[in-house]
This record gives sequence, C-alpha cells and structure tokens, in this order.
Amino acid sequence: MGDYLQSAGSASIARGAALAKACEIWDEIGRDRIQRRALGLGDHARTRIAEHFGAEAMYSPGADERLRSPLVAFRPFRSPRDAWNLRKVHEYTSRLEAEHRIWVRWTEFDVPGSPHQHYAARVCPHVYNDTAEIDHAVAVMARLAAEMS
Repeated sequence: MGDYLQSAGSASIARGAALAKACEIWDEIGRDRIQRRALGLGDHARTRIAEHFGAEAMYSPGADERLRSPLVAFRPFRSPRDAWNLRKVHEYTSRLEAEHRIWVRWTEFDVPGSPHQHYAARVCPHVYNDTAEIDHAVAVMARLAAEMS
C-alpha cells in the first residue's frame, strides 16, 4: 500500500498529519452527526429541485432509504430529449460556474429502455452549506434552465 501511495513522488508528511487531524475533528463532531447533516442537506436539495424542475426530472432516488445520498442528479431542461444533449448540459453547468459562481457538475449514465446515454446536472451540498444557500442555488439553476430551454 505504501508503494502505491508514494508512487507519484515524495512523501508528504504534512498531508498525512492533516488527514490525521481531520479524522480527529470528525470523531469529535461525530461521524453519525456529520452523515445526518449531509443527508439532510441532500434531502433539502432534492425537495427543492423536484419543486422547481418536477419529479420526472429527477434521477436521484429519494424514496428508498438504502439509496439516499447527498448527491442529486436531475434533468434541468423541459424537453426530455435534452437529456441526450451533452453540449447543452455542459453549457448549463459551465454558465452556472462562470456567471453565478455555482459549481454544479454534469454526469452521464445509461437509462434502461433509452436509445441514448443520458446527461444530467449533479448537485452535492456539503456540510458547510446551509438551506438558504441551497434555495438560492436552485432558484438560479431554475432561471438559467428556463432561459436555455
């Protein structure tokens, strides 16, 4: 394992110490507490995105507890065919970053029964975000998607 981790260059003792300190902080806060916060923010984002874009635009499962995560993937455009348009999804995420400083990534995956691969916007709130930031970001994302639809 050490050979694998060190294969990219010299050892970074500082990074190792930083990781150890981060793990200590996680343990002080409580990893269960961190997980509850991350999942709660993901649920909030999922709810707001479904309100703005519709439940049919959602790719991220929310109903099954076993599949929950803070990651939320959705189709931002009105036309379901736009889920096949990589250029459009890429432009959408690029404009969110350049014009609004909102970092949303795109992802791709196969959908059973679809003749094409689907492209979706992907949001992942972090523990340092709050619900007001999520609400603002989703409102901006909805305005831009409407403009581009």
